Amino acid sequence: IQGKGIPLQSSENLAREESQLPATYFYLESRRHAQNDEIPQAIASLEKAIERDPESAFLKRDLIRFYLEQKNDEQALLLAEILAEQDPENVDNLLLLVRLIKTPDQESQLPGLLNKILTLDPGNKETYLRLGKIFMDNGNLPEALDLFSRMAEQLPDYYVAHFYLGETHFLMNHLDLAEL
Repeated sequence: IQGKGIPLQSSENLAREESQLPATYFYLESRRHAQNDEIPQAIASLEKAIERDPESAFLKRDLIRFYLEQKNDEQALLLAEILAEQDPENVDNLLLLVRLIKTPDQESQLPGLLNKILTLDPGNKETYLRLGKIFMDNGNLPEALDLFSRMAEQLPDYYVAHFYLGETHFLMNHLDLAEL
């Protein structure tokens, strides 16, 4: 090309041009790589997009999906924690973090996260059930009773709430209340 009167760009110029590209360019590049099943390249492009738009929850959630696809649970969890810190009132971010917590050390965070989700979204059925299971598995029946009572109050037509409320009363030997 140089012999044809068209100068080659130096790698320095190419790097400078790349640094000027917006996050959307790298996001679209990641989509193209993903369509071609080039997941490592898609991840690299998304990481560049996030460098340019570090506040984008959308880009981070997309990157988490790719990390999970690559069985990189640790990176996915780390990014989910960053998302939850970035926007602690976003229920979707908190639910994503809850889904990615798997080790016993991390599980100690679950009751606090689940309670926060219920504060932000009191109608979230799955969150009540997951938190209730944690309370029951730990033998913390008074907290389970309180939780399932709130659930039955919040979701009066949801029979599962009443079932678990009755089961908790039964386990606490409140047989007269378990029948209701």
